[in-house]
Amino acid sequence: MEPHRAAPVAATPDSRRARRIAELQANPRRGSTFSRWIPRIGVLAAMSAVTIVVPLSGALENASGTLGGAAVAANPWYSARSLPTTLEVVTVTVAPTREDAVVVADGSAANRDLALASRSFSRDPLPGCDPRKRPRGANGLLDVNDLCPLWDRSQQLRADAAVSLAVMNEGFRAQFGRDMCISDSYRNLYEQKVTKARKGYLAATPGESNHGWGIAVDFCQKETTTAAVWKWLHANGPVYGWANPDWALSGGSGPHEPWHWEYTAG
Repeated sequence: MEPHRAAPVAATPDSRRARRIAELQANPRRGSTFSRWIPRIGVLAAMSAVTIVVPLSGALENASGTLGGAAVAANPWYSARSLPTTLEVVTVTVAPTREDAVVVADGSAANRDLALASRSFSRDPLPGCDPRKRPRGANGLLDVNDLCPLWDRSQQLRADAAVSLAVMNEGFRAQFGRDMCISDSYRNLYEQKVTKARKGYLAATPGESNHGWGIAVDFCQKETTTAAVWKWLHANGPVYGWANPDWALSGGSGPHEPWHWEYTAG
């Protein structure tokens, strides 16, 4: 006679859940593949948002004209290390305003970046002057046909220096309602000799002056003795590539010449 066997008892949901939990605790690697991939999927989604969605939205904004170019440069967070070249400056057009055309005297970083944007608002600040052109000849003996006249037509500089200074003058005019006053620019060899004879140690040795390369200017006295103008020049000059060189500063290695400024990219 066969032994009596108890009828099988149907597993309840609670008993199945308890058994499954016990199995997972005994062997965690047997968990579902999907559950293990959940955190990975989250990471991949986040990376996709950064590498695909963000650049795509930026491209769309550039296409619509709401972001990019000089508008990005006007952002206070824009890096000064990303300053454009003179050639890039003159091939970008930005509508000028008095507020964003200048750097105020406090020289703050945000305002310097506004000046960076504003310096592009004139596509052709010196008609017919190609900033890529380099003059033929030696110091003080440059072919004057290769130089570019400034806005007053009485001064000349190497093309890239002339264009940069002309764009800087646009910002100056927006702030002060007039052009910058320049008393001297390119100096030929004869003029360098005359200046040396007249000024002595205050003048460079003929044939060695940056005036002879067409990359230096002397400002008129009113530009260096008017406090507001002087502060503006020091706040804005470096943005456009112009500076009063270290040797010409008070306490520098050379004579104190606040009027003498040089094109640093030259």
